[in-house]
Amino acid sequence: MIDKPNIPPDPIYSYQPLWGSWYIDSLIGEGSFGKVYRIVRSELGYSYTSAVKIITIPSKEQLRQAISSFGDDKETLRVYFEGMVENILSEVNLLYRLRANPNIIIYEDHMVGKKKDDIGWDILLRMEYATALTEYLKKERLKVEEIINLSIDILTAISICNKNNIIHRDIKDENIFVSDNKTFKLGDFGIAKELSKSGRAASFRGTPLFMSPEVFKGEKYDIRSDLYSLGIVIYKLLNKGRIPFMPPYPHKVEYKDSDNALIKRLTGSPIQPPAYALSKELSSVVLKAVSYNKEDRYASPDDMKKDLYRILSTTGESVLNRYVTALPSLKQEKIESTIHIHDIPKVVKKVEEIKPEDIQTPEAKETYEEIQHIPPTIPWYKKPWAIASFSLFFITALSLSLFFTVYKTYQDDKPKETSEAVVEPNEESILFVSNRDSKNKYIKINHDGSSNNINNNQIYIINLDNKEVLKITDNIADNWAPTCSKDGTKIAFESNMDGDYEIYIINVDGSNLIKLTNNSAYDCEPSFSPDGNKIVFRSDRQGNDEIYTINVDGTGLFRVTDNTLYDCMPEWSPDGKKILYTSINYSEINGNANIYSINIDGTDKKNLTENSFNNLSASWSPDGEKIVFVSDKLGDLDLYTMDKNGSNQSIIISNEGRDFYPSWSSDGKKIIFMSDKDGDCEIFMVNLDGSNLIKITDNDYFNGMPEWLK
Repeated sequence: MIDKPNIPPDPIYSYQPLWGSWYIDSLIGEGSFGKVYRIVRSELGYSYTSAVKIITIPSKEQLRQAISSFGDDKETLRVYFEGMVENILSEVNLLYRLRANPNIIIYEDHMVGKKKDDIGWDILLRMEYATALTEYLKKERLKVEEIINLSIDILTAISICNKNNIIHRDIKDENIFVSDNKTFKLGDFGIAKELSKSGRAASFRGTPLFMSPEVFKGEKYDIRSDLYSLGIVIYKLLNKGRIPFMPPYPHKVEYKDSDNALIKRLTGSPIQPPAYALSKELSSVVLKAVSYNKEDRYASPDDMKKDLYRILSTTGESVLNRYVTALPSLKQEKIESTIHIHDIPKVVKKVEEIKPEDIQTPEAKETYEEIQHIPPTIPWYKKPWAIASFSLFFITALSLSLFFTVYKTYQDDKPKETSEAVVEPNEESILFVSNRDSKNKYIKINHDGSSNNINNNQIYIINLDNKEVLKITDNIADNWAPTCSKDGTKIAFESNMDGDYEIYIINVDGSNLIKLTNNSAYDCEPSFSPDGNKIVFRSDRQGNDEIYTINVDGTGLFRVTDNTLYDCMPEWSPDGKKILYTSINYSEINGNANIYSINIDGTDKKNLTENSFNNLSASWSPDGEKIVFVSDKLGDLDLYTMDKNGSNQSIIISNEGRDFYPSWSSDGKKIIFMSDKDGDCEIFMVNLDGSNLIKITDNDYFNGMPEWLK
């Protein structure tokens, strides 16, 4: 019989009760230099929680290296490791100096235990208990606004460090923590070092996956290296857990991909925007933070914070409220194909074999040369993130602040709803979205991320004959993308009235509200099937934005598209056999948007536009023979038509502004659409040949997403 190995108990248990009243609850983390435990204490019926980190000096590896370097003389070893303990205690003093900052993990107490019969010390650090970001993301998702707030919080911590001449040098997602009140904090200053005069650290420290090029190469560095590492963290959050140059989500990641990505990043290869930043401005901030040359980065944390605050104040709620990190329920299925916390030791061991000078090897040079063959620069407004941001503005509810830089004061609607042009009398009405009944025309977000008002968007119907306006929804939520059933009795729309954006169905008179979808994903952009029994919509419930169909009773969910592109703006064909949608290539800097048709069972996918321009927001003609869409072929977004197979593309009208969300009249002779040609977002109508342009709405509020109501 084989005896069980005699494993000595963890030394921390010998110190219980810790500080006289604290007891070990559970192990919550373990790294190269120690373990972290959750500890608790009770007093007068109240329970208190904290965290304790134990660092044992020397570790087995430290002792082995020391003996191999200068022998096994006990006195020499004692002096050497005693100096190491003193250095760590100086780090403890650093924590004490920083403890007043709310964005830095709070130091509470420490103690040092010396081993009696051998060379060794146990250093116990008691700190504020908070959840590591990597653990938090296993249970919760982050919205764009929360990622921006995370960035601002950590930049505040970096700024405090900078004022104390401290460079953290190991900023990564593992070292960012989330408190109970959703404050983000920077922790683990175990390898941070105070730099006084030289501006250079003596050793190579940090995590290569997040490390700046100058730190990796052993060059002089400063606080901009911490900004770079934070930039990589933000990039990863906005890119479904993938760092730059890794295969795009949800492709599988192979072991070699990590090394290839590291070499490309450290040789200065151009980094593409993160796929889920959802705005050009946020992408620009991230890419500036991770610039290869530190001179091209932000000069200080405060400079970067200013840009992030500006983005908070100029970005619509529907984008800020968009969940962009992976669904918690998909972690076991999907996250294994990404680099996460448990993989880091393996990756570090591998990349440690890559020396700074290796980036000059023939293999590295070949990699570097390959990435030099990138497409020529094109104007920003033709890049996918620019056009995608604009499309998301209209489709997912960007606030009016994207079109204005000056906040206006409240005033009543103008008495006349139309311009001087006369609308031809008819019995048709138009379904549309507006914030005309909000207390404020524009939403203002404070520098702390809070808002002073709610800018509700409601669904309305306007009669083109008598100009009467009927309000269909009336709640404190944002309601978007309305669509009408072919029999004219039902309206489907997206709303965040219960927190997440879901699909709802309501009678045309505003009665009988039904919640069709109900999950933590982003369900939006509905369209009825011709028989009114199904809905096609966009959702990120499987991580990527894809097209789905569902029965109007909530059963029969079916995924139509399945790829790595951003599929959106679906519409059912009049014969009920096909779905028209837009697909945007976020993974390439010079990628673009194209219009596709696909059978409702997911087969026979066809790219109808297939050109280097951005083509999107397509709609079938009533007979299904033609398609109206918008394209930036001439610079701005203009209205075009094409045959159902993508041929005979021709322009309807070209304006100075941007036209969007076109919809056919029942006779196929007119197009209704929204445009910012006059500054405000208003609804216009035009003949199919481009004649008789008529302005339907005319006020200082948002009016958009029109659809004919038959």
